[in-house]
Amino acid sequence: MNEQILINGDSKNKLKDIQDGSVDYLLTDPPYGISFMNKGWDKVLPDVEVWKECFRVLKPGSFISVMSSPRSDVLYRMIKDLEDSGFDMSFSPILWTYHTGFPKASDTSKMIDKRLGVDREVIGKVELKGTAQTLKGGNYGGETYDNKTSEYNITSSNTYIG
Repeated sequence: MNEQILINGDSKNKLKDIQDGSVDYLLTDPPYGISFMNKGWDKVLPDVEVWKECFRVLKPGSFISVMSSPRSDVLYRMIKDLEDSGFDMSFSPILWTYHTGFPKASDTSKMIDKRLGVDREVIGKVELKGTAQTLKGGNYGGETYDNKTSEYNITSSNTYIG
């Protein structure tokens, strides 16, 4: 069996150290260029030169799997950049689509209990202090509260799924 190697790092640097035509399969989840959760690392798509390096290191006939946002503007740009780098984009893609997106700060056990109409036992309390900013129209920019104190219940899960 051939040796399998996982390389973790910035592809701009790591790909340069790999021989031409030496990789059987490449899997990557690059930035989508949508500033997901306002993160700086996700502001732009990878440069087309990165995709050219991916194409260079892959063996002829090998595959690349690239994660991408299903948003048409991002998906179009990703496909165009891959095609401009030499990849044949006529194959049917494997798609990952989602209905509601990333559940930010959701507790699955609380959602299950709520859906089943089960009350959760309060087993403690926590007090948080700090600066808070309210949302205005879905974005930060509402009122700011310095030294705000909030108290939250700590609850136990009541639903057994077995």
